[in-house]
Amino acid sequence: MCTQALTLDSSYIKALLRRAQANEKIDTSTSLTESLEDYKKLKREAKDAYTQRECQRAERELPNKIKEKTEKEIWSFNR
Repeated sequence: MCTQALTLDSSYIKALLRRAQANEKIDTSTSLTESLEDYKKLKREAKDAYTQRECQRAERELPNKIKEKTEKEIWSFNR
């Protein structure tokens, strides 16, 4: 639903935040990467303090989570 909303209005901040949060909860390397990209876009566009804090947290935490997930996924694929 968030992606559909963003197709209609690419500046819909709430939909972008919800999609970033949902992708983060899916917790695969691909979804985490997509989540981080959404957070980076949000950081440029959003003005409210909550969203900015979420973006800062994501930029701090997600790169390491992406790396770990990628390594686990490669390891389990090669078993």
